[in-house]
Amino acid sequence: MKHFFLTFALILFSLPVLPERKQYPLVYAHRGCWISGQVPENSVTAVEMARRYGYPVVECDVHYTKDSVMVIMHDYNNMKRCIRKREGHAPIDSAMKTADITFDDLRKNYVLTCKNPKNRAPVPTLEELLTACRENGIIPMLHSNILESFRMAQRMFGNDWIAFGASDSVFLETRRFSDCTIMLSRSYIPADSVIRAMQKIGGRLAFSSMKYETYTKGFCDSIRQAGFGLEASIFPTRPEAQAVVDGASILLSNRAYMPNPTMKPRSSVKVGKHRFIIGEGTIVEAPDTTEYGASVMQITYRGTLSLIFNEKDTCTLRRGDWGTDTYGVRHFKKRPKVEILSMENSEIKSGKLYLYEF
Repeated sequence: MKHFFLTFALILFSLPVLPERKQYPLVYAHRGCWISGQVPENSVTAVEMARRYGYPVVECDVHYTKDSVMVIMHDYNNMKRCIRKREGHAPIDSAMKTADITFDDLRKNYVLTCKNPKNRAPVPTLEELLTACRENGIIPMLHSNILESFRMAQRMFGNDWIAFGASDSVFLETRRFSDCTIMLSRSYIPADSVIRAMQKIGGRLAFSSMKYETYTKGFCDSIRQAGFGLEASIFPTRPEAQAVVDGASILLSNRAYMPNPTMKPRSSVKVGKHRFIIGEGTIVEAPDTTEYGASVMQITYRGTLSLIFNEKDTCTLRRGDWGTDTYGVRHFKKRPKVEILSMENSEIKSGKLYLYEF
């Protein structure tokens, strides 16, 4: 199963011009498939969990220690959130930078933050995380400005990995030894400037931005018509769902989940026809609890609907005429529930909440 989905992702990125957008975007696991309190982000366990959930790609952040060892760490300028003292899992007292600590000190005296003792582990090296990706059939996406990290990925994966960042000079140098997919990150700039920058780098490319205001339908259409992929990068849930509607081909996400073409849902709950005035709604609930699960709502409607997954993740879907949209999230030890609220006079023709278990 995992090999088919991995192959699908590789085929998508092996074409010089991307095909027409598929029904659903690919979802990449941001800092791995972490679970709050259970599975630390940017960890080997988060890679293993990504395989379990069927994510084809994990993103990770690469930085040097004081003695130039490449390690995986997001908050590299202040690691207080990400690590604890090994002894007693006590919090660290001051801002600690990755570049100010030796690898030996980091490994001997600290572990990744995790309430679950069995998943507390040292900060992994880049090589350890890449090895875990290879063993689990996962494509690594390196968020890095370190050229040597890209060389290591090339040695271990050939061209089947993703370089992610904002440095044109690093990417131009990367093109000297790799035909990997490059994910070019930018703040808001006009589509034609983005396209020129990517054409200069050449090869397989996609655009990424954390500025969700950038992702108008016109911007999305321009990037895709130029033959490039389009990644919605760590958007809040509401604009992430809208980016799906407007044409994002990839979601780099903390919790999003889209239907996996190789996996059948465990069960489903129908949503019948409804007509709502502003403020009215309905609730759709699963019959039981899943430990490792995901909920995907597919709904045919017109108007503006707010979907609230498990009282936590809220997305807004909007259509002037009849259409079908799909959005979902992963969860842990939940009896999934989705509340549907009408933000204007709206109608639902049909819908279904699909439930997955992993």
